[in-house]
Amino acid sequence: MRIAMILPSLAKTGPGFVVKDLCTEFVRMGHNCKVFYFDKGEGLEMPCPTEQIKFRIPFDFENWDVIHSHMFRPDAYIWYHRKKIGRIKTVSTLHNPITYKLCRTNFSILGSIILSTLWPVFLRAHNNVCCLNDDTFSSLTSLLRKKTAVIFNGRNIELVDRIPDVNERELLEKLHARYTILGSIASLTRRKGLNQLIQSLTFLPNCVVVLLGEGPERENLLMLAKKLNVVDRCFFFGFKDNAADYLTAMDIFVMCSKSEGFPLALIEAAAYGRPCVLSNIPIFKSIISGNKGALFYSLGNISDLADKICKANEMKTVNSVKIRNYYKEELTAAVMCNKYLNIYNDKISIK
Repeated sequence: MRIAMILPSLAKTGPGFVVKDLCTEFVRMGHNCKVFYFDKGEGLEMPCPTEQIKFRIPFDFENWDVIHSHMFRPDAYIWYHRKKIGRIKTVSTLHNPITYKLCRTNFSILGSIILSTLWPVFLRAHNNVCCLNDDTFSSLTSLLRKKTAVIFNGRNIELVDRIPDVNERELLEKLHARYTILGSIASLTRRKGLNQLIQSLTFLPNCVVVLLGEGPERENLLMLAKKLNVVDRCFFFGFKDNAADYLTAMDIFVMCSKSEGFPLALIEAAAYGRPCVLSNIPIFKSIISGNKGALFYSLGNISDLADKICKANEMKTVNSVKIRNYYKEELTAAVMCNKYLNIYNDKISIK
């Protein structure tokens, strides 16, 4: 099968990693893939050819059986060139909810109006749409739901039991000897709600927080830690290309997000068998249930977060096995790719 993927860029973002994992599996299976993108810049190395394109100029549509777009601009591109694409079948993966309310967590009022108004129009130009969870599915119009399937993201995670940076490894070993390590891998933005994790330390004298990621909230989080007198138990490791390697040092993985699409960090934590404490937003609950190795706390309730962290630590051994098994059953790249192939083969008539 000849499969074309379209991305905004080759940046190291969630959709980019999904496309890389999809193409890696498809190429391994013998399919022919190519990734088209708009913006220049260093980023992900794909396992197949790549080509930069311009929005108003069509690429070789007729040479592909399936054209699979990801994110707003690629979806707009399919809509713009729909007549030239003709009978070639198109699929879109919707990586995040597109309601006005949820767009506002990342965008301005004007941007949110544009996205929530135009994106559904662009999606109607596709033959099929895939979204990442039941919560996003339920937020779509009835017209879009008729051609939409839910497919979880999946990743093939190579487990590493040693942190590459010697100094950081030694620091984490010392911390582990004295504390329970609460870890999170996320961009440091307001949407990720990491201030809640830092606040929870006031209830958890035997815990430290390790954050991997960068973003505009870093200084605010640091100031909060100082204000609460817990800065000596907060460690900002910055952005890491190999952030998942640090999961081996974490006792509990915590996500305090106010909204999400499908967090790849959660997949990585599951692969490492890290028990998880998650905010009780609908998206998380549609991805993993409480009997699969995760506990949920009431978003914004710091005492409840601290309580769930304590319970997760008590149940660490059994929940580690549960969440690792869940990863193997539902969250690998192979599982994800087979579901997409079913969409391509069963719902799309290949020429």
